[in-house]
Amino acid sequence: MVAKYQKRFQRYRDSLFTFLALDGIPWHNNTAENAIRHLAVQRKISGTFFKKVAPQYLLLLGIAQTCRFQNKSLLKFFVSEEIDIDKFKAAKRIQISSRIGPLKDISGDDPDALDASPNKGLQPNAYSGD
Repeated sequence: MVAKYQKRFQRYRDSLFTFLALDGIPWHNNTAENAIRHLAVQRKISGTFFKKVAPQYLLLLGIAQTCRFQNKSLLKFFVSEEIDIDKFKAAKRIQISSRIGPLKDISGDDPDALDASPNKGLQPNAYSGD
């Protein structure tokens, strides 16, 4: 058994510790294991995996995981009708509103402040000023 591992170490010695020399290579194989996890879960759910649908499933799985790793929306990618994920750029988010002017004091010291308690909604503060 030791001879078997010794032979493997000798065969792969040039690539065994590549992660030490190159920054972008992780020291673990979690990414690869997570990539095949979906396939194992699908097989467990369906009880079997048919050769007929396996290529389509793996293609969609690959596209979904690539979008996830690149922080891109899978749905937006499909809707865009782009065929190259690397060329696909998700639309920039539009800022819906911005604050105008200073914030009002809602600590109870300002009689004109709004009461934003969850039960009442936004209503004028009940502070009477007495």
